[in-house]
Amino acid sequence: MRLALLWWAMTISPSVASDHIDGHEVRSDRHADLADLYAWTPAPGRVAVALTWGPLTRRRARPQEDLAVRLRVRRVDGEGVDEEELSLRCQGERGARRADELVCTLGKQTFHVPWGGSAADGTTRIFAGVRRDPFFIALGKVARDVPAEGERRSVRGVDFLHNRVIRGRVEALVVEFDARDVPGERPWLGVVAESWRGPEQRDRLGRPEIGNFVLAKRFGETLDGPDVRAAWNHEDAFAPSPGHLGAYEVAMAEGLARLDARDERGDWATPHPLAARLLSDWLIVDPTRTCDVDDPTFLEIEAAWLAGVPHMTCGGRPPNDDAVDRLLTWTINGPERVPPGPPLHGPPAGPAPRRGDGVDRPGAPATSKFPYLREP
Repeated sequence: MRLALLWWAMTISPSVASDHIDGHEVRSDRHADLADLYAWTPAPGRVAVALTWGPLTRRRARPQEDLAVRLRVRRVDGEGVDEEELSLRCQGERGARRADELVCTLGKQTFHVPWGGSAADGTTRIFAGVRRDPFFIALGKVARDVPAEGERRSVRGVDFLHNRVIRGRVEALVVEFDARDVPGERPWLGVVAESWRGPEQRDRLGRPEIGNFVLAKRFGETLDGPDVRAAWNHEDAFAPSPGHLGAYEVAMAEGLARLDARDERGDWATPHPLAARLLSDWLIVDPTRTCDVDDPTFLEIEAAWLAGVPHMTCGGRPPNDDAVDRLLTWTINGPERVPPGPPLHGPPAGPAPRRGDGVDRPGAPATSKFPYLREP
């Protein structure tokens, strides 16, 4: 099993982030390759969303004029999603080879956001620029129990047992807005991100590691069928093509089954109860609950649904939350072998070993002050 995991780690590019290189198309367009998406509620009724792209970018990188990034927020609940949305689309100033600002449209508002600075109007404020990469992962420990202190292993000179992006930089867009600005009636918010190269959508992102841990075929098995991630990245997350849903659900179920088998047990039922649920691939935020950048809230709302209990946090994904460990612990151990109470709502009998990569914090943790992500 360790050899298989190490092989998996070696197949992932050293330029790693939770959604990086999730398919062959984005390999050839690094700047359009989304890295990470975060969403949380820093104050009552306020929502913060941070999107990063272009992992391991240069300190003096500037936005490209033909590349646009878009954040979309809709009202959602456990039964569906509203059709209206709040959409923020940002693109480098047209006509400039190297743009020094992003022009962002939010409904009828236009923001000129200086690169490396911010702009505000009413209840909304936006930052754009290069930041320290808030993501953290040690590939060599992924999908294992947390190893003993001091264990080290390197492959071809790359240390896979420590945070692979501790000195990394990313291009970032951070927006903070009032939850009342999102139209619709459902109580929660679904948050997704997209990148566009001209008229073509190049990538999209909701929950972390869906493309690289779940939909990717990276554990060494020979599997039939094409890689669905190219089509997946072109989809409208809120309204995927009906003709593709069957293939996505099969790929999702296969990936979840591979994760479940990492401990040589079968802890999840068949068909996998998360396969259809994770097809609704957006971060779920309860704007009535407040969460700080450090709070462990990722997957809490989804786990509460599965356990049949009320959720207790804002959900989403705060920047300093250890999303990799939580996703692996839940998908490998199963719903009966996770810690009791939030965020995974396991039974009171006691947890199984924690899964993950042994890295619990970013190299440069986010702060509680806007724009939250650290300077490069």
